[in-house]
Amino acid sequence: MEDTCGINPAFDIALGGLGAFPRITSPRVIWVGIDAGRDEAGKIAQELEDKISGLGIAKEKKEFSAHLTIARTRSAFNITALIQDLKNLAGIMPEQNLRFQASLISLTKSTLTPKGPLYETLREISLKTA
Repeated sequence: MEDTCGINPAFDIALGGLGAFPRITSPRVIWVGIDAGRDEAGKIAQELEDKISGLGIAKEKKEFSAHLTIARTRSAFNITALIQDLKNLAGIMPEQNLRFQASLISLTKSTLTPKGPLYETLREISLKTA
């Protein structure tokens, strides 16, 4: 992470559309796409994946998808209303002009529990500054 962050500068991100995995009509993971900054995020992800594959960790088979996970669903309670809200938001998200600067990489451990996931930041490293 240190090597990769040391050569990649901080970059601007503009958020885009809203969606869900596996699909918006059966949401398990709700995400916001990255428009501006997608290439930079993809380059860093590829560099990190190349480095960890050297440690014996298999590379991801799915193509990289630049996005921010904003929620996970665990039940079908009020699913019809959620789906409708997601569809409504998906139509207006690109117009919101939501932007920020990505200035660090965070390695986060996720532990799934019956009460929901627990997140622990293991390391944060700043991207290269001018």
